[in-house]
Amino acid sequence: MTATVEFPAARVRGAGVTTTAPAQRFRWIVASEFTKLRTLRSNLIALFLTALGTVGVSALVCAETAAHWKYMQPFEQADTDPTNLALNGWYLTQLVVGVVAVLVMTSEFGSGMVRTTFAAAPRRHMVLAAKLFVVVTAALVTSVACSVAAFLLGQGLLHSTGVATTLGQPGVARAVFGAGLYATLIALLGLGLGAVVRNTAGAISALFGVLFVPPILAEAFPSSWHNTIQNYSPMNAGAAILNVHQTKGLGPWAGLGVLTIYVLIVLAAGFVVT
Repeated sequence: MTATVEFPAARVRGAGVTTTAPAQRFRWIVASEFTKLRTLRSNLIALFLTALGTVGVSALVCAETAAHWKYMQPFEQADTDPTNLALNGWYLTQLVVGVVAVLVMTSEFGSGMVRTTFAAAPRRHMVLAAKLFVVVTAALVTSVACSVAAFLLGQGLLHSTGVATTLGQPGVARAVFGAGLYATLIALLGLGLGAVVRNTAGAISALFGVLFVPPILAEAFPSSWHNTIQNYSPMNAGAAILNVHQTKGLGPWAGLGVLTIYVLIVLAAGFVVT
């Protein structure tokens, strides 16, 4: 069940009607959205899965690398990016963050509670803006905390290999905190798709398609097209921020910028149809 909040009215001096200042109403809507987010058990479970997946998968990858380190070829050791290894969990848990953001938008349409929300707050764009603010805040705080925890644990497990690094090394802090930005953008992509599609199953399917279909389709094209599609697909472009060692494709900030453009287009479409 989705929690709802009725917004009180404030009388404006010199006016014969009761109204509410836009800034105050927006704060009430944001408070309502935070209430919905934290009171649903599914969101708490998703938060646990995000932390477990991000930290747990990264720990497994780093532990396996450490266990097989002495059996690896010299060129494999030289190519090892300890920061990216410690952030590997995001390749899985980005889906959890995106799905939660989809549900922030679509769950009310599925249950019919959106009618109550729009009755209390008739300005639909303000409601979508409040949901956007809540998703950004929750996703950014959660993803940065998970990234830092995964990085610290991962470097501890890699200590015996001699390749463990610290946040003070060039590019490391950018990758760790950039992972939080990447996960937040995936959450906004999910929110935008939810606003456009307004159906949970449809929006989640669209999210999976946007993230995973372009790299798969790229395999059917010649190498020139293949490389372009791979580099500019939303997931591959955004995930470049997780790398410290330079790899083929877009640079870290350029890749994150490409993902941001995709997100802005989807959010703009969401505002248009809302």
